[in-house]
Amino acid sequence: MAEANLLHHLGAMIGAALAWVADTVLGALNTLRTVLADFFDGVAAGSGMGDATLFAWVLMGLGALFFVGALQAFIAARIVGGIFQLVIGAALIGWAIT
Repeated sequence: MAEANLLHHLGAMIGAALAWVADTVLGALNTLRTVLADFFDGVAAGSGMGDATLFAWVLMGLGALFFVGALQAFIAARIVGGIFQLVIGAALIGWAIT
């Protein structure tokens, strides 16, 4: 049986520290995944989306972008373009909810 020396103990301490860092990062990522899943489930339930598929989320995001574009158009006094973007945004979000 080989005698444990200083380098063996040093390697064991570094290995334990690396394992602790890896466990901490994985724990944080799992917690973040759970938090984000709960958030998006809450948004889906609050908005009335029955099945929150990726397609529905894309439609919801595009609708929100059209709403932002409509707000920018109204601020810049482009009323017709703002109304057009507002209607498209509402249609996309309505499609996502149904």
